[in-house]
Amino acid sequence: MKKIILLIIFSGLLYSFYFTASQNYYLKTLECSNRGSLYTNVLSKEIIDTYIDFYFCFSSLNSSLSILNLENYNSLLNLNMFNYSGTIKGSNSINSFLREGNAVVDPKNFFNGSAQNGDYVKLSSDRKVVAYESFGKEGETLAVLPGFTSTNKSKEFYIPHVACNRFGDINYYTKIILINPTDSEMSLGLYLYNDSGNILKSLPLYKIQPHYKKILDVADDFGIGNSTTTGYIKIESNDEDVPLLGSVVFGDKDSGKFISSLPITNPTNDSYLMGHIAKGEIGGIDYFTGIAILNSSSNSRTVKITCYDKSSTFSWI
Repeated sequence: MKKIILLIIFSGLLYSFYFTASQNYYLKTLECSNRGSLYTNVLSKEIIDTYIDFYFCFSSLNSSLSILNLENYNSLLNLNMFNYSGTIKGSNSINSFLREGNAVVDPKNFFNGSAQNGDYVKLSSDRKVVAYESFGKEGETLAVLPGFTSTNKSKEFYIPHVACNRFGDINYYTKIILINPTDSEMSLGLYLYNDSGNILKSLPLYKIQPHYKKILDVADDFGIGNSTTTGYIKIESNDEDVPLLGSVVFGDKDSGKFISSLPITNPTNDSYLMGHIAKGEIGGIDYFTGIAILNSSSNSRTVKITCYDKSSTFSWI
C-alpha cells in the first residue's frame, strides 16, 4: 500500500487529518473567535474505541481539556499533571462522569492553581472516551489537538510542515513538543528537510529522559537563525516498540494572532477525506483552503485530488 501524509490549511490555520475514507466518524465543530470561522475536528470511531489513556501537551495556561464519554455507562476519570521533568505535580478525578456526557477541564482550577507552562497531563478512564485539548489566546486565537495515546509506536515519525521567519505578512515560529511516556531514556534523530526533500540541518543524537517533556524551537535548535525556511522534519526512533508522543505548533511571533497545531505522525493511509473546504468571501471573511502533501518514500507518487461542492457535484481534479 502506498502511504502519504496529508494536511489541510483552512482559513490560515493548519490542521491535519489522519484517516481513511472507509471509517466512521464523530464530528465536532469549533468556533475560532478571531475569524468567526468554523473548524471541524474529525475523530475516527475505530481509533477512539481502542484506547482509554490520553496525554495532553498542555502547552499554555490558556489550555482546556474536553472529554466526551461515548458509552452508555458512567465512567471514572483520573488525571495526573506532570512537570517537564516527569514529576507528578497534582492529581484529581471525576468519580462519576455521566454516560454520553461531556466535560471541559480547566487545568489551572482542576489542579488547584499548581499548573504552569511546560506541564503536561495524563488522563486515564475506565471507559472509552474522546479527548482533546484546545489552547490559544482568549478572544483571538484557537488551536485544537487530539489527546495522544501511548500506542503511538513507529521507527519513523514525521512533522509534515514547518515554517520559520517571515513569509509575506506573517513572521512564523515553529515549536516541537515531544513526550517520552516510558521508563527508559529515548534516543532520537531529528532531520530538517526543505520542501524539495534536501536535508538542511540535523540533531542526530537527541535524548529524552523517562517521562520528560521537551520543547524545541526549530529556528533556534536547528540553527536556522533569521533565515526564511519551510519544509518538514523526520524523526527516527532507536526502538520501534517504544511510543513517542508529540506535536508541532505554528504561530505568528509578532502579533500572536495566528496559532495552529497538529500531532507528529507516520504515513499509514493512502486515502483521505476532508469534510470541509472554503474559498472566497463568505459572511465578510475571505477564506482560503490549502493542502500540503508529503511523500515520505524514495519513489515518486501520483496523487489524485477530487473536489466537490456542497451538493456533492464534481468540481475539479
